[in-house]
Amino acid sequence: MSKFSPSQEYALDAFESKESFFLTGKAGTGKSFVVSEIIRRAQAYGLQTIICAPTGLAANNIGGTTIHSVFKAPVRPLSPTEKVTNKKARKLLEASDLIIIDEISMCRVDLFGYVARSIIEANNTSSKRKQVILVGDLYQLCPILDTNNVKNAVTFYEMYGDKRYPFEAPEWKELNIWTIELQENFRQEDIGFDTALDYLRVGDQIGLDLLRTREVMPWQANQNAINICPTRNQVAEINSKKLEELGNPIEEFEAVTSGKVKEIDKIAEDILYLSVGARIMMLNNDGRWYNGSLGTVVNFSLGCIQVRIDGSSQDSYVEPYTWNVVEYQLDKNKKIKQKIIGKHTQYPCKLAYAMTIHKSQGQTFDEVNVHTGFFDYGMMYVALSRCRSLGGLNIVGQLRPWELKCSPKVKSFMNITNILDEKARPELVKKDKVESMMRYVIAKSEEVVITVRRELIPEAMETFKDYPNVAIAVKNDDGNLEIIKNWSR
Repeated sequence: MSKFSPSQEYALDAFESKESFFLTGKAGTGKSFVVSEIIRRAQAYGLQTIICAPTGLAANNIGGTTIHSVFKAPVRPLSPTEKVTNKKARKLLEASDLIIIDEISMCRVDLFGYVARSIIEANNTSSKRKQVILVGDLYQLCPILDTNNVKNAVTFYEMYGDKRYPFEAPEWKELNIWTIELQENFRQEDIGFDTALDYLRVGDQIGLDLLRTREVMPWQANQNAINICPTRNQVAEINSKKLEELGNPIEEFEAVTSGKVKEIDKIAEDILYLSVGARIMMLNNDGRWYNGSLGTVVNFSLGCIQVRIDGSSQDSYVEPYTWNVVEYQLDKNKKIKQKIIGKHTQYPCKLAYAMTIHKSQGQTFDEVNVHTGFFDYGMMYVALSRCRSLGGLNIVGQLRPWELKCSPKVKSFMNITNILDEKARPELVKKDKVESMMRYVIAKSEEVVITVRRELIPEAMETFKDYPNVAIAVKNDDGNLEIIKNWSR
């Protein structure tokens, strides 16, 4: 049996066929798993590969660098005609075979247009067409326009009006990018919670009823849980207040930077304020913790921060950590290589009493306090989906229907372009792949639920008859799951 689901195999087939595509899907469908496999195969095939993302954190997570570094993009609104002019960057793009851009949902229309025009030019000036793979979930937070910079905001609106999403750039179509949405969910820990989030993701209020059971007053919030808030002011207020309430001396730690390091490259803060008893979140992977682990400061000693990671029976001594800032360059053999151009050294942690919804994207926690007041597309869905289970979630405030915002542009785009939706592009869908989509089984020991369309119940019952760990369900019109075949154990 393949270790990949049918839709994952479809994406890998597209990669093998050198097609350009947008890989998407909700949390738990294995986007990162597929991207890792694509990168592994690309390396095995000797493909000249560039991997990038809009932010330093996202780029670090995928083993690449920032879009701005690769394409030498200015940090300002970009006109609809701008493209790479830097000679080294142009030569780099011309030499590339494969360009992977992660977290594409964070990439604003002007930046994507600039990137796409640069790739199109490289296609025209080199002897080979570049394969482009975009990764992300457009139903999450939409790209940011900093309205605090009035001059830049006015310039952007004059050029693009209400356009913000990358697919609104005409160059998206010019690159002939398919949309492949992964279908199978591998996270089946809390079916009711997952189903409610699925509805919220596409702006359906049915999901609110279950989640409203987790609403609490401010004093009822979990004091050990991280607070996820809509605005930076809320975050700053909570972090500052909590740190002061400890009543312990506040220590200041300053980062050390060398070489070429831009603000967008930094993962840790330039100045870190901590005290004994402070709640923190780790920012790197270590044998003793992982990126996103929560813990408490126990002491400061001998250049280390003594931390008790949640769930651990002993303290860890945290030393400063160095993040390398890399740049893609061509070596003397015209091979694409990563070169370290800068370093940013700081203790790999930050205060974790509160963080913004935007900073929380990509993170998951066991216990979360979500503060309401959502004002933009995708905010409610992203905030509530940061928690692994319904039982660990507290909602501070009320879930108001009008705060559930899903971009109609995103819904329309996904309905029209999803290659694995028979209604979207029937002439391009591989029939055998679609028919097998609901026949995939997770051959693990834990119990799972496979949701199928009602007309596929007989086929699903036959397919899974020998799997006692699999239950078969259909989704009714009211959004509830109806169990057709229960677990046999």
